[in-house]
Amino acid sequence: MTKEKKTIDPNYLEVSNLFNGSCVYQVPKYQRGYAWEATEVEEFCNDLFECLDAYENDEELEHFFGGVVCIEEKPDSPKQTHKCFSVVDGQQRISTFILFISVIRDCLLTIHNDIEDKYKNGVNTLIDTYEKKYLYYSESRNLEEIKYEKLRMSIKDEEFYHSLVYKRQLLPQKTDSHKRIQKAQKLIKSKIEHRIDKLDFIETVQVFEKIDALLSSKCHLLKITTNKNEDAYRLFQVLNDRGRALSACDLLRATSLSKFEANEYIGLQDKAAVIWDEITEDRERDVEKYFSFYYVSQAADKIKKLDLFSKFNKLFFENSNPEGIYTRLQNISEQLDTIKLLEDGEWPYEKSNLSQWHHQRAKFLVVRLKHTECIPLLLAATQLSETKFYELVRVLEKFFFRFKTVLGKRFDPVVKVYLEEIKKINKNPQTYGVQSITKELRNVLESRTTNEEFIHAVLQLEFSTKESKDATNGNRVIKYLLLQLEENYDWLRSENPSIKSRENMVDKSHVYDFPFVSIEHVYPCTPKKIDKDIDSRKHKLENLTVLARDTNSLVGNKGFQDKKVHFAASKYKLNKEIANYNTWDNNTLAERKTQIENSLVELFRI
Repeated sequence: MTKEKKTIDPNYLEVSNLFNGSCVYQVPKYQRGYAWEATEVEEFCNDLFECLDAYENDEELEHFFGGVVCIEEKPDSPKQTHKCFSVVDGQQRISTFILFISVIRDCLLTIHNDIEDKYKNGVNTLIDTYEKKYLYYSESRNLEEIKYEKLRMSIKDEEFYHSLVYKRQLLPQKTDSHKRIQKAQKLIKSKIEHRIDKLDFIETVQVFEKIDALLSSKCHLLKITTNKNEDAYRLFQVLNDRGRALSACDLLRATSLSKFEANEYIGLQDKAAVIWDEITEDRERDVEKYFSFYYVSQAADKIKKLDLFSKFNKLFFENSNPEGIYTRLQNISEQLDTIKLLEDGEWPYEKSNLSQWHHQRAKFLVVRLKHTECIPLLLAATQLSETKFYELVRVLEKFFFRFKTVLGKRFDPVVKVYLEEIKKINKNPQTYGVQSITKELRNVLESRTTNEEFIHAVLQLEFSTKESKDATNGNRVIKYLLLQLEENYDWLRSENPSIKSRENMVDKSHVYDFPFVSIEHVYPCTPKKIDKDIDSRKHKLENLTVLARDTNSLVGNKGFQDKKVHFAASKYKLNKEIANYNTWDNNTLAERKTQIENSLVELFRI
């Protein structure tokens, strides 16, 4: 038995040659539906008519319409005379070309019905040219002509598209892709009608003859044929596909659903297809990124975008039976919902015994500190008890702020730690202890940072007036740090602050979040009277505090003595402490700077 040879065959060819001859194209049955919006279709039409303008004016202009990646399928029988290609990438482009041709055919049929008999043969010949070249492949068998449509769409669109293009009948729209197909056809029709407006029928037919000539000489595509899914996937990623390029998830969908082809699994295949629809049609999700997060959380291994299809397929689908794939898809769907929660900083435990303050730590970590690289670890950690999950989030929050947010250190060694911890959690979530990752991250800090380096970097932070208008993300590092000083005020002011005593002394009565808190300058940002001694320090950490956003507008640019009243009445302990000062000068700022400096190491110790 000879081993099948891997081939990749690239061909730069005219558009007409993509369709002409004994070949038909099939979009994989369960691939996504038609995805081009009006913008992509309009640009497609504009490119064609720009070429037509140049062609009519004898100008040299050629256009490259991008790439099409196909897998050449094995013949269904030895008697099959045509080649069948599965369209891995380029579905939107091919289907739009055929829509365009079908509109021209419809225009020609209308002309054919309205003109004198002496002209009908010429028009009929052009209709026949378009149909045989672009819409159908015909062969004779047993003295009968058998027609094959040049393009068969996926199950989602096949009936609707087939009826519209080949039967010239409009069926009720059942999906968003059906709406996009009809919208595309209407847009193409309006573009063509605008082009032939005010032309008589002979001039119109001449335009359509030129379009065929144009597609046969000046409009090109790169058709790449292979016999391996993996090669096809890698190829399409390096091609510039206008619009909504096929993703790894589209290929995973087609590959996994092909495993259900046996008759006894058709019902299960339909259920699996529904899950895929729910996963891939949620346009609020970056589905490919979510699949990467899922893979890492399961495999405890890094993954590159180019490898997502091959690695994901090999681990979860390639050697699984249909029941196993269906169960896996259910799990993927559930886990992707959890990833969405984590990405939004939401708490992943539906029935929670912890407070809103505890829940807020996840938002601080992932959203406010922008630490999305930890999502696969957090996803794996949802197998732990809620208390352990919180403890993990707390460790990551303190570590990340110090190591990455402030110091900007390379994260490679941390990723290795995360992957090892994912392995430990997946192996036995019941016995996993958060002290494991705490120890490893502590080693990273001790080997790659110093307390002095961290303190120096923090004290160099300055308020940016350019960012101040952004209530959510403006000056986020300073805002986060001030909120930590506020929440931990009692603990930091205690005689012997320790990690063990911290949890009981943190103020959990208030849930702070960035949009509802603003940074306040104690010495005003734009003072009415400038104090030259301290004006240069006005944006430094020691001159900053936090206020509720509505209170901030009341305080405005008042001087310190006027602000003291508001500080004293504030619910924030930092502000009450500031109100105890008699004056706000260089000595006061130096004292407060020292106080913050002495708090930093303990505050972010893990």
